[in-house]
Amino acid sequence: VDCDSKEIADELLNYEIFNKTFTVLSASKQLPHFYFYVDIEAPESLKILTKDLKTKIDMQATGRMVVGPSSTLSNGKTYSISNDLPIAFIKYEELKAILLKYDERETPLTPDNLTHSLEETDPVLLYM
Repeated sequence: VDCDSKEIADELLNYEIFNKTFTVLSASKQLPHFYFYVDIEAPESLKILTKDLKTKIDMQATGRMVVGPSSTLSNGKTYSISNDLPIAFIKYEELKAILLKYDERETPLTPDNLTHSLEETDPVLLYM
């Protein structure tokens, strides 16, 4: 789970599970990437957006890659471990429900409409 704002990261830390898992700070913004094991074999990635369709949270999952600790950008900044704990387990549906609370689209995503089929006119993809 990659947070794109300090405000969101701070709010997620109100959930105990986010304090008890392996966490890496991004090199540029120094914002957390929280790591979790989930209970399903092939979870889907999820993108949580603002009203103007900018990314707030990215949840990377099956088939996706993340930048790990000690990776260095061309500007010399490095991804660093901020919480060196074992990766925590959370049910996929529970994690998804927490993150969906932060979606600001006009028609917010819910667990019930999350897998609706996209129309060609939809401005963004829900899953990557």
